[in-house]
Amino acid sequence: MNNPTLDRLVEEMDRRFEWLRDFDKSEKEIATLISVADSLVRKLADRDKQIAMLRNKLTDLESRLDRLDKMVDHIEKENTSYDY
Repeated sequence: MNNPTLDRLVEEMDRRFEWLRDFDKSEKEIATLISVADSLVRKLADRDKQIAMLRNKLTDLESRLDRLDKMVDHIEKENTSYDY
């Protein structure tokens, strides 16, 4: 028996199930994207920490270099004063 109403209902149900499958697939893709984004945020935070640490080390090295320059200047002045 061929029932047009029943055929339409079956087609409509097929479309809705397809939409649900697509939705489920999209939901999984969104979850994957969120996971990747979260991982990238953590990596950026780690890099920010590393950059801050390197900046601190650079500041410390610049300070040491300045002290060494002052010491060298002082030693050069002392040596110059003995030459006279």
